[in-house]
Amino acid sequence: MPKSKYATPAYNALFQEYASPLVKFNRDMETVPRDDTGQSCHVFALISSPFWEARNELNTEFANVGTKKLQERMHAWDLHEINEEKKKRLNEKYEVQPFPSLTEKEIREERMFNMGEILKLRTAETVLPVENMFLCGGFRHDNMVPEHMWIEDHTNKRSYDTFIDRDGIAVVDDVGKDGRSFRPGCEGSPFKGNEIGRVKVDGYTYGQLIAIAAGAEDKKKPFPDSIANTPQVLMAIETVKLVNEALAKVPGPGLSEAENNILKKVEEEQLKKSTTNEIQKVIDDLRGVDKINYESALAKLEEEARQQRKVALAIVGTGFHPFVKLNQELNDAIKLDQITKATNFPKIIRLKTDSLEELRKLEEKKGTLPNEEFKEKFQQKIDEARIKIESAFATKEKEAFEFLTKKCNAIKPEQIAKSKTMTEAKECKSDLLEALKTLEKQKNTLVKEEDKIALQQKIDEKRLKIGEIFTEKEKIGKTIEKVKTAAEKYLQWSSVNATGWRLTNWSYGSYGRDQADKLIKMIEENQPMAEILKTTHEIVNTSGINANSFTRYLHDELHTDTEKLVGKDTLSETFKDYKEKLQEELDVVEKTEEKYNRIRIN
Repeated sequence: MPKSKYATPAYNALFQEYASPLVKFNRDMETVPRDDTGQSCHVFALISSPFWEARNELNTEFANVGTKKLQERMHAWDLHEINEEKKKRLNEKYEVQPFPSLTEKEIREERMFNMGEILKLRTAETVLPVENMFLCGGFRHDNMVPEHMWIEDHTNKRSYDTFIDRDGIAVVDDVGKDGRSFRPGCEGSPFKGNEIGRVKVDGYTYGQLIAIAAGAEDKKKPFPDSIANTPQVLMAIETVKLVNEALAKVPGPGLSEAENNILKKVEEEQLKKSTTNEIQKVIDDLRGVDKINYESALAKLEEEARQQRKVALAIVGTGFHPFVKLNQELNDAIKLDQITKATNFPKIIRLKTDSLEELRKLEEKKGTLPNEEFKEKFQQKIDEARIKIESAFATKEKEAFEFLTKKCNAIKPEQIAKSKTMTEAKECKSDLLEALKTLEKQKNTLVKEEDKIALQQKIDEKRLKIGEIFTEKEKIGKTIEKVKTAAEKYLQWSSVNATGWRLTNWSYGSYGRDQADKLIKMIEENQPMAEILKTTHEIVNTSGINANSFTRYLHDELHTDTEKLVGKDTLSETFKDYKEKLQEELDVVEKTEEKYNRIRIN
């Protein structure tokens, strides 16, 4: 386990070298327990390999950068000194000239040349391409090789760096700009604009993603949002999760009480010392049982660290673990977001079917995993994924039923009653029935049989209601048709039999004919039935009751199953008040239609 509270188990096992317990001096020359040594800044910025061999090889090559030019300059300096001394010997009055200093331009050119040489050491493959990403070096004084190195992701506005005494990866939510000063996360003061060299790289290496996922000091947001959900980053995070799970299973050092006590005693004594020699002498002076227990404790701690590193490296390797790759395929196969956001239910069914089929295929790939533990773990994830898919589908299924039910409820048969004309009523009925027909087709997209039955029941109820209301409306329509027939018959009789002039300016029968003609035109013009009934009622009120009056024609049309009144000079007792009854009858129909027109549809 890491000695520092700031280092995570995964970062410690992968990127820090185990160091036996010892006290050291910090920058303020205070004695403190030392931590494990982390990777250097240039190793992280270039490859960030968890393997010591790769880091050591890079360190060796990095140490040689700039050496050739430095040697050439030192040789030139030696020659210059020799020549200057010779000139002085030949002429005592000669003033010895200093070796020429490099100009700012020459310094800049050599630094950038060395940055190019350093870039050649970046042999690790780029696994997450980024359009504008830079390997950066910070130079102080007249150094030609960078004092510190870091990476800047200009596309996603994020910088990362570390150094050997850092217990993780420093995160800065900013990047530098050419010619301007910038302070990376591990530096106490910024580098000036002319002290920074940047060379473009293709993106993040595998090791860099693992290091950031394991040790980013910004725990809440180790990666910028713009790349946080890329497969590479998600796989890096999953890899680190596997490492931490594996590390939790590694047995502890199993120190005895005596071993713990001697470790504590040695540290307490070392913390009191003021020199490195005195610190070391505390260990050297151990004798007998104390020495045996101390050495035994160190061996156990070292073995624990070795085992931790072994299991961590076995998972990380040099590329993404097969389990991590399959797990990412699994994440891609689970189309939960698409299922959740989809509104087209046939599409939702297709998404569910496709997702479950992908899970089946992944189940077949399970056999490629290295051991039973990973196979069981992956099967568990598949089972969880199935539950999530079925749950999401069940939710959408419920929503689909509720949605179709809502559509059914929105179909209002009362709209027929509100129609002002029979033409409108027929069109309204047709539209409503068509809507039910469409809903009936959509019903078949439901999966549960009970949902289909429940929705069909609602559809049938709506269809029945449409029929009932249309039948009532049709009765009024038929009354209007009978009014027209009565008016036509009256007009036909009056035109032949009621002609000539009376004592007034009115032609004999002309008023009745005008009223009958008015009704016929209103009906033919498809005017509102309420208006037609109102006009009919008014005409009946003013009409006479003679043998061939309009009221008698209307009575006979409305009552085809009773005695005919047209043409009779005398009426039986039953029909003497026929006009009053007709008025009452028309009043009922008229008020019914007016009520329909005012009806509120919720």
